[in-house]
Amino acid sequence: MKRLLPWGLALLLSGCIPQEPRPVPPQPFQFRRLDLSQNDAGGRRLWELRSPRARYSLDQRQATVEQPSGRLFRQGQPAYAISAHQGVVIRDGEQVQLKGGVSLRTLDQRRLLIRADQAVWRPAAHTIDLIGSPVAEEGRQRLTAGSARFNTAEERLELSGAPRLRSWDQTPPGRGTPTLDVAVQNGVWNAGSGQLTAAGPVNGRQRRDQGGADRQLTAAALEGNTREEWLDLRAPVTMSDPAEQSTLQAGRSRWWYRQKRITSDEPAQARVRQLAIAGADVEVRQNEQQIRIGRGCQLTQPNESLRADRCVWNWRSGALQADGSVELRRSSMRQLTRAGTLQGTTDARGQVTVAAPGQRVTTVLQVPPGRQRPQPPPPPSQPSPRAIAF
Repeated sequence: MKRLLPWGLALLLSGCIPQEPRPVPPQPFQFRRLDLSQNDAGGRRLWELRSPRARYSLDQRQATVEQPSGRLFRQGQPAYAISAHQGVVIRDGEQVQLKGGVSLRTLDQRRLLIRADQAVWRPAAHTIDLIGSPVAEEGRQRLTAGSARFNTAEERLELSGAPRLRSWDQTPPGRGTPTLDVAVQNGVWNAGSGQLTAAGPVNGRQRRDQGGADRQLTAAALEGNTREEWLDLRAPVTMSDPAEQSTLQAGRSRWWYRQKRITSDEPAQARVRQLAIAGADVEVRQNEQQIRIGRGCQLTQPNESLRADRCVWNWRSGALQADGSVELRRSSMRQLTRAGTLQGTTDARGQVTVAAPGQRVTTVLQVPPGRQRPQPPPPPSQPSPRAIAF
């Protein structure tokens, strides 16, 4: 009992010591709605944000909001609408964190939509960081990336994390296989002008209208305009078409991807099956399956070659036209034929037969020793078509 008395007394005394009350954390204010806005020095509206329900913490100057929506202004006029499922407004609008179904939509005729899983909006810095599968859609085109930052003042979208440009034949995009799919290293796109600049390597695929394997494209980098639907590809540029057994190698080239047309002022080389094509000022019309060479046309196939100032060749029908200082050479008998214009076509064996309608044609043959030289025919009274196997 002598040992229990001090113990019990200690318990009794400790029970008599007054306890300090625990501090009760401040409860956030409950608001029926939130309405924030900011104007510039001239009184013009810069941005505004609203929410039907909000909880505000005084000590943290932070509001948790539901279904936030707002507008961004340019020169006092509404330019973009922004919305999300949830949000956190930090330090009375210094930073806004948006979560779930974040969307940024233009309020003009462009109908541009930018989406992401999350976003961090800093109104004073004019930036919106897009986190989690950012997507920008306009018309029939879509830009995607691993992450992106949108500068609201300059309407500049900075893309990183394997950006891709895709294009469809129909609106809205995203249904079925895209007709164009281009991957780059990183890029910058201007939502106002449509200008696009991207670092390489560039790897692209273009769907064939007739079916078959896609066309493949590579380049060192690109610049372009998504609104005008063209891309300037930096050298070296290569394009291959497995279905047509064709390849193209060129310098800086412009790809009009909606028109399916490629133009280049620089020297280019192409091969279609056994036929090699070279020259400058090149235009490839994919829909018409035609290649035009405006300067220094050279066509070469086994044992035969043709040179001209200009030429047009259709790799599907085989139709050929060469103009200006045309020279046709054949290894057989060292044949050399000169004319101002030659027309022809490709047969099933890949051999081209050409003719010079209404043209004066000069042909030189070197007969091997031991063979009788043919007597030249008398000159005709007027020029007549000449057919030459090429």
